[in-house]
Amino acid sequence: MVAKAAYKTVLFIYGVHQAVVFLVVYLSHALFAFPGAPRTFYEVVANNMAHWDGRWYLYIAEAGYDVKSAAFFPLYPAMIRLLKGFAVDPLIGGLLISNLFLIVICLMFYRLVSLDYDEQVSTRALWYLVLFPTSFYFSVLYSESLFLALVLLAFYAARTKRWFWAGLCGMMAGLTRNLGVLLLIPLAYEYLENINFQLRQVKPNILWLCLIPVAPAVFMAYLWRVLGNPLAFLDAQKFWYRTFAFPWQSFYHACDNVVKGVQPGRNFLDLIFTVIGVLLIILAVRKIRFSYLLYMLIWAAVPLSSTAPHAGLYSMPRLILVLFPMYIVMADRVKNRNLISFIYVLFTGTLIYFSVIFSYSCWVA
Repeated sequence: MVAKAAYKTVLFIYGVHQAVVFLVVYLSHALFAFPGAPRTFYEVVANNMAHWDGRWYLYIAEAGYDVKSAAFFPLYPAMIRLLKGFAVDPLIGGLLISNLFLIVICLMFYRLVSLDYDEQVSTRALWYLVLFPTSFYFSVLYSESLFLALVLLAFYAARTKRWFWAGLCGMMAGLTRNLGVLLLIPLAYEYLENINFQLRQVKPNILWLCLIPVAPAVFMAYLWRVLGNPLAFLDAQKFWYRTFAFPWQSFYHACDNVVKGVQPGRNFLDLIFTVIGVLLIILAVRKIRFSYLLYMLIWAAVPLSSTAPHAGLYSMPRLILVLFPMYIVMADRVKNRNLISFIYVLFTGTLIYFSVIFSYSCWVA
């Protein structure tokens, strides 16, 4: 059990993240605003925390799906639409959802890590998570917060043998992001590990995990009904110029773009974060639970198998954000105090920078 005092630490860490993201965004706009520009905290935050994918979620919540917006899975915009029914502005509703589920992330991640590690490692891992350079996506109008919260709930339920909840949360994760259905693989492994791979001990409760593939089936049925194409979410990838590539081809493509000057800054940033993610996966081998390693491998391999002409490693700085085991690896392996402090400072500085430029509609990931 996690001590009550630990929850105060968790909420403090959550508060630090929120202060870093929201205050720096507010100050960057309020102090350097053009005459007549919004200056109140509410106006600045409301107008600058929903760009890029966030606008698509608002569009879906307001107007429903079309052939292009089908690329985005439905749970997050459906929740925004639900709040709209209670007279909550869609933009505010989306931000509320993201930031409330960030609390869930902090609490469940700490509890999940505490199942295997002491308080120091659990706390450090949470700091790494909330200060990660692209963690501002948890607080803006994106589905990252909802998705990771559901992933952590599913893993925690599996670790504590609550298979109905594992299946249900896995299904909801599958309704949030296209990769959510692949949670079936690490959770099924967790089930088998729980019974020491004795197939005779498999019980009917394993069937709860079958809820997970229900998610894409439901979305496909809906797309078939409204668009006449159950695979519209796959066909929509062409609007973002995404095509299949082997991971090493995506990596080479990003390097080639840097050399040739094709959006070199963006591709170089993608390369840095991809290398960091791959190195942490390598460090995780035999150091964390195998179900966690499976999760990391799947969630890295699939995005790496998708490329675009202008970005070989499309959105990787954001996509690796939800690889929660990498924060555990960092917290467990890095013990030197000076190095820990350096990571905190580096993460915080880059988080501030990315938060500000995102608020000005600049592309980050």
